[in-house]
Amino acid sequence: PFKVATGWGLFAACASISLDSLGIGVSLPGVPLPLVPLLATVGVSTILFTAIGLAFGAQLGHRYKRIAERSAGAVLIVLAIVFTVQHLAGWGT
Repeated sequence: PFKVATGWGLFAACASISLDSLGIGVSLPGVPLPLVPLLATVGVSTILFTAIGLAFGAQLGHRYKRIAERSAGAVLIVLAIVFTVQHLAGWGT
């Protein structure tokens, strides 16, 4: 399981947030607004929506854990069957 409280979990969470912010930052030169307020807005919104997303995800995880695990298992089984059929039929080569 992914745990943000561990060193690697915290690193992975920070990296994903940083990459998202990098994608936003690439487009900043094309926005005709002052830089400091723009950066402050991006920083605050990133922190706010990350916190909301983590809290929401934790609630969903507690409530729907069993259904999500079974659904993921079913999807993996279906994908394995599809890929096997594709391989045996010679599709995609």
